Amino acid sequence: TVPMDEFAEKAALPVHRVARIEPWIARLRERAGSFGELEDSFVAAAEQAASEQIVAFKSVIAYRTGLDVARPSRGEATAAFERWRADDFAETREHAKPVRDLLLYRTLEVARQADRPMHIHCGGGDPEIVLAHARAQDLFPLLHEHVSQPIVLIHSGQPWLDEGAYVASILPNVYLELSITMPWSSLALDSKLEALLGVAPTARVLYGSDESTEPEVLWLSAQLGRAALERVLARAIEHDWLTEREALSVGANVLAQNTRRLHGIS
Repeated sequence: TVPMDEFAEKAALPVHRVARIEPWIARLRERAGSFGELEDSFVAAAEQAASEQIVAFKSVIAYRTGLDVARPSRGEATAAFERWRADDFAETREHAKPVRDLLLYRTLEVARQADRPMHIHCGGGDPEIVLAHARAQDLFPLLHEHVSQPIVLIHSGQPWLDEGAYVASILPNVYLELSITMPWSSLALDSKLEALLGVAPTARVLYGSDESTEPEVLWLSAQLGRAALERVLARAIEHDWLTEREALSVGANVLAQNTRRLHGIS
């Protein structure tokens, strides 16, 4: 992991932090004597992160217990925590899910109070994904319950992009982020962009590469992404869906401005 200051220096660009909640859970559960202690220390960590000018919160609950997030009672979460701890914190839906679900709800509360968006991985990814519960439709009840709160679907629900685009088209604060699709879809990249931009509001589609290892892929993704977006928008102009001026605006928004507006980045 490259320290944030060092990354900003090497990239010669502003760098902004998104706070991921799962490392807090892994660290704090070891020292918590009860779910109540875990919850209190977790909320304190989230509030501390918000005070440090993070631009968003993030969860990968799809890779732990699935996106079918429910709101358990505190009693249910307390009992589940005891079972989870007795099972040496094995990642099972029976024990871990009520705890993780309720902590995600608490994160959304802090995010709303701090006026920060929430990023939630949605769709495929690492082999640890709970694939049976990784689609946008699984997350829909939570999204609908938080309809006034901006929530970003990391990966846009890929490989179920149409589903993610549809959800964003009917819920006014759901955003779609393009990583995994960008740049790894190769020959399918144009058609996937067309599916997203043709259904979801273009003001809520955000460029992303998801690259965290080889730095060259950051450059490659940007080049491939711009070229694919140019081809797709050129076809929109040819078919009279957009004027050239509108297409230029959509391209600039997807590549940068939508992300800046959502996260309050000047």
